[in-house]
Amino acid sequence: MMKNPDAAALFVDTQDESGLRNAFSARNVTIVDNFPPYVFTGPSAISAWVKGAKAHLNGITELKHHWGTAQEFSQTGDHAYFSMPVTWTELYFGKPVTEKGAWVFTLVRENDEWKIQTSVWGRTDTTPHH
Repeated sequence: MMKNPDAAALFVDTQDESGLRNAFSARNVTIVDNFPPYVFTGPSAISAWVKGAKAHLNGITELKHHWGTAQEFSQTGDHAYFSMPVTWTELYFGKPVTEKGAWVFTLVRENDEWKIQTSVWGRTDTTPHH
C-alpha cells in the first residue's frame, strides 16, 4: 500500500518525476500542499503540483524523507485512508533544516494497485525555519 506514497516522497526528495507516472488515481485527484495555489485538483492536478513543487524546492539539497508509523489507518473496500508522520532533513541554501509534519493519503484500488487519490501535507515543526 505504500508503493505510491513512497513514489511521491521520492519525487520530493529527488525532483525526479518518473516514479509518479502511475502513482496517482486516474480520477478525482486532489493534492493540498504548502505552496501556491495550495489546492491542486482536476485533470492538471498532478502536473501543476509537480511544477509547483519543483519551484518550491529551489535552494533545497540533500532532501531525505523518513516515515513514522501510520496513524488513523482505515480501509473500506477499495478505499483506504491513513496519516503518515514524516521527517524531512535537508540543506536549505547550505544550512541544515529538519521539518516534521504529517502526510495524509486516501488511496483507491485501481487495477489491483493502490493509487493516490488525495494527498495532503501539513507541517508541524521546522527547525530552523526557512
